[in-house]
Amino acid sequence: MKVTILNGLTGKKVQHIIQPNETIFQIKLRVQFLEEVRTDALKLTFMSSGRKLGDDELVSQTNLREGSVILWTSHTWIKLNIFNHRDGQRFPLFVSITDTFGELRKKIELSIGIPPYTQILYVFGVRVEDPKLSLAECGLCYHGSYLDLFYAYPRDHVFEDNINLSIRTVRGDVFLLSVNLLEVDVKSLKAGIQQIGEVKAGQMSVLLYNGVPLVHDHRSLASYFMNQHSIVWIDDASVRKGPIVINANLLAIGVGEVIQLEVDRSSTVSELKELIHQQTAIPLRSQTLFLPMKRLEADNLKLADYNIVNGSTIFVEFGLKRLFIKFDSGATKMIWIRPYETIENVKKAIYQEHHGMIPNDKDVMVFEGSELQGGQTLESYLIYGDMFLSCTST
Repeated sequence: MKVTILNGLTGKKVQHIIQPNETIFQIKLRVQFLEEVRTDALKLTFMSSGRKLGDDELVSQTNLREGSVILWTSHTWIKLNIFNHRDGQRFPLFVSITDTFGELRKKIELSIGIPPYTQILYVFGVRVEDPKLSLAECGLCYHGSYLDLFYAYPRDHVFEDNINLSIRTVRGDVFLLSVNLLEVDVKSLKAGIQQIGEVKAGQMSVLLYNGVPLVHDHRSLASYFMNQHSIVWIDDASVRKGPIVINANLLAIGVGEVIQLEVDRSSTVSELKELIHQQTAIPLRSQTLFLPMKRLEADNLKLADYNIVNGSTIFVEFGLKRLFIKFDSGATKMIWIRPYETIENVKKAIYQEHHGMIPNDKDVMVFEGSELQGGQTLESYLIYGDMFLSCTST
């Protein structure tokens, strides 16, 4: 009989002819061959009933019939969000957390055509160069994980035309400067800014790109991986004489929300984390803050020390995922929890965060119609961020 096997990550459907005497494991082998996913990482579910199919079951024992849909999912496969700084666009890539960065570079090449040897990859503000490291070893192990991709121009790359580079000041001034990325170095860029801008030589303390100071006068702009979408900031000395309030964007990795923050540049990283906690409830201990090319590691340093300016986007990765819990009373409560926590720990988290909504021994957690066992982890049920669970009395 003919059935449809549905990829739970991409939505791709493939039709297969299966026999009544085949086992579910044999169907997994087909998926492994087509999708390059290990059988021990695969979960097959009968869509119409929501029942997980066991490896040793025969097709004839599962109530599968002509036209049935089998959903396959995997706890090792995730959607990785990659920000391509070459064109200013974000694109998704479906990968396994067991992939090495060498394998990831090849997948990026197949997806957007950028050769592996020109790819510069940053994870949470830290450059990754070891091709043998796995994604999981660098913390890229959840749906919605985030990666910054920069492009190193090959030596034989020809820059035929000048580009209009956007120059901005901390005060909010914006102007364009026509440059050739290969021919113009940092010293020439400073001279060009002084010619057309209102910033005097004595005021221009430093130029910034992605939070990185451009301190080497004779380095070309191309060596900083700049392109027509790049923004260079002038951190002029005049604004350092007193505090200045800036508007920064906070992007929560894995949640996708962008929050506007009004913060003083003289604030410390620790104070910024407290502000983030007040606005998002993300625990302080779980926050990792970073810019595309730099991690904010020292809590006692000021935002100005990290060259954070008006309009900067600060990323926060927190290893916690947001779950919504529905109760029989009709109330819905939100909790933050790690995907590898057990169902029992989910109940404890509800108790700690929402007194009065206390699951007892008779209450069960339900996801998509299936009861969740206390000793199992959220990951084992493929439960990640922004999903709904029910807490119901039996």
